[in-house]
Amino acid sequence: MLVYFIKVLIGPFNSRRSIAAVAVLLASAHAFASDDLQNLTLQLKWKHQFQFAGYYAALEKGFYREAGFEVTLKESTPSTDPILEVIEGRADYGLANSELALYRLQGHPVTALAVIFQHSPIVLMTLKNSNILSPQDLIGKRVMYPQGHYGANTLGIMLREGVAASQFESVPLSFNIDDLIEGRVDAMVGYVTDQPHVLDNRGVDYRLMDPRTYGIDFYGDTLFTTSERVKSRLDEVEAFRDASLKGWRYAIEHPEEVIDWLLTRYASSKTREELEHEATETIKLIVPKLVETGHMNPGRWKHIADTFVDLGMAEGALDPKQFMYVPEQVKNERLVSDIVKAVALALLVVAIGFFALISFNKRLSKLVKENTK
Repeated sequence: MLVYFIKVLIGPFNSRRSIAAVAVLLASAHAFASDDLQNLTLQLKWKHQFQFAGYYAALEKGFYREAGFEVTLKESTPSTDPILEVIEGRADYGLANSELALYRLQGHPVTALAVIFQHSPIVLMTLKNSNILSPQDLIGKRVMYPQGHYGANTLGIMLREGVAASQFESVPLSFNIDDLIEGRVDAMVGYVTDQPHVLDNRGVDYRLMDPRTYGIDFYGDTLFTTSERVKSRLDEVEAFRDASLKGWRYAIEHPEEVIDWLLTRYASSKTREELEHEATETIKLIVPKLVETGHMNPGRWKHIADTFVDLGMAEGALDPKQFMYVPEQVKNERLVSDIVKAVALALLVVAIGFFALISFNKRLSKLVKENTK
């Protein structure tokens, strides 16, 4: 086949045929090269939508391939816990809310690689005609929110305002906004990036309880992996993180292109108008003009962890240096480790040489005495 392409290229000039041959040849080379790519899985938090724009960009623009990876983006279901998917080895990397710190406080070996949303998009939605104005008004009401760690935002609002979990009815999250509209629940957790817009489009009057109003300012989507992976595959982790952030920088600058991919390649259930609104709200939470994409503040992570402890959801204290992946810090630690290993090896070699020399001198001395005798 290669000979055929060469003949085509060096034969009588035919620009269209030559260009076509080059395209096929490059595609073939790309296929061969793909055999060397490392397969990795990134566990998303939900179905395909603009919330994960940076990872689509890293995939579609070839940033992952340039880094040596063939990446699969894995959707979630209502029963999926992205953190457990990674901890238990069903995914290599994942996305989580600030509850990632809660898992760490409880002894799970997870490491935060980069924060994408500087503020959590999670809010509590109620209908305006329900006259629910504050968390206290939810006593005795039906509240739909994620069970387990992922309900921390909602529980945080309630506990901060003195409302115990036993004082309202907990309803598992269905992700179906009709449950709120049709009165099957009195309050429902939602993402400020898209669900209030759905209510607007359907002419439904609503109110939002934002955790920040009650002093709970958590991070939003955070890229993470296991602590063991960071230790044993540092180069991979660094390359994957860099490619992902490169994807996010591209997506922030080219949201319409990402929306085109979502509609044509990822079978998003949302309309273009809904995705455009989500893109605008998502970029607001990333705060790209004020904060470097992926930036994490150790003091803020510690404050988030302390909030969990104050709310009685965990015990102990979070060490941000052990929980966060900081490229410069990790590189310095690896350099120090390499130097220590090199020095230890050098000392070992010197010690072996020293004892070998002593042994040689003893044998030599013995031989001289025997020869002298």
